Amino acid sequence: MEKLRNETVQAEFKNLETNYTNLKTATAISLNGSDVKETKLRLSKLVREVDKCIALLSE
Repeated sequence: MEKLRNETVQAEFKNLETNYTNLKTATAISLNGSDVKETKLRLSKLVREVDKCIALLSE
């Protein structure tokens, strides 16, 4: 049961990492005022989600 949970969390973490990388690429491509603010908000949300995953893995 614990192994399955860890695998699920690790898969979600990997997915979030991929999303983060894609978002960084998109940000580098288009940088105007509103996009930067939106991108920062999205990145903050992703970082919070990654932190939650790390906390789950640490349990």
